[in-house]
Amino acid sequence: MKIRKEAFGYTLFTEQTSGKSGQKASPFVVELGEEAIYAATTHLSAPEVVHLCITRRCNRDCEFCYVEKDDYEPPSDKLKELIDQLAEIDVFQIAVGGGEPFLREDIFEIADYAAKRDILFNITTNGSLIDDSLSKRINENIDHTQLTFTEYDGANLYAASKLSRFGFNLLVTPGIASKLKDILLLLDSYGPDNILLLEPKPTDLEWYNRSRIGTAEKKKIIKTAKQMQKSMTAKILVDSCFSFELDNTKGCMAARRICYVDYPYVYPCSFLVCEAMRMGDLRENKFINIWEKGTALDTFRDIGLKEALRECYLLEGYKAKAVI
Repeated sequence: MKIRKEAFGYTLFTEQTSGKSGQKASPFVVELGEEAIYAATTHLSAPEVVHLCITRRCNRDCEFCYVEKDDYEPPSDKLKELIDQLAEIDVFQIAVGGGEPFLREDIFEIADYAAKRDILFNITTNGSLIDDSLSKRINENIDHTQLTFTEYDGANLYAASKLSRFGFNLLVTPGIASKLKDILLLLDSYGPDNILLLEPKPTDLEWYNRSRIGTAEKKKIIKTAKQMQKSMTAKILVDSCFSFELDNTKGCMAARRICYVDYPYVYPCSFLVCEAMRMGDLRENKFINIWEKGTALDTFRDIGLKEALRECYLLEGYKAKAVI
């Protein structure tokens, strides 16, 4: 367990373990303190998790992906410098994405460095590169692997059969929603720690208009998930977009509890990667200074937790992308 001092009290970070195997399972965060101060707090002293792009290369070309593909990869020494800075301020987890992270040759070197600094190192992957050899290294060196499952590609089920600590990111399009019960049962049969329901985001507007789901459909999906949870082992989670249909939600976590690093720039989240939304440049400033005083923060920190995503530039005609 890790304990971090906050303005309102404390943030506690711990990992559950399986009673039978003693293996690591999904970690969770608990916030304790004075309610009035907590309600007035716009952001934590440091992120719970930093989302980190380590490569923009990918072996797929998915139309729903939000990453602009190219051959750029931040140098490993710069990533290690960032990890050092995150360790100094007690960031709990690094969530690595891309591109496809396993295209990067030094991925396990970076993972080992994070482990030495006592930061959990999690990876989101399309799963297509995971074979017997790679799965063995993942099980030995990666804290958790999140496999993306969509109506377009279920090839990562083979990867799931080889991994010991993993979950699924389930992109809930109308096609997935129409057979949600069967898909949840299928994914649960592979023994994941969690199944995270993701709402389509307007990365490609033509695709988004075909794939978006309305409020009534979201409520139906959440109701179905709650019913299914009673008979499933995996914990069903929802992203911020779905969470606005729930009570007692934390709302959007961008620049409050999470942020995104596409080196050298820091952004509120991975969907707002444009010049207007840059919080800061790691070549010019330390991470903690960017987190505390970076630009482009008022949008997310001053309008309230429940309203943050409703006011999101990305969901209001994709205005942010227009300024790239």
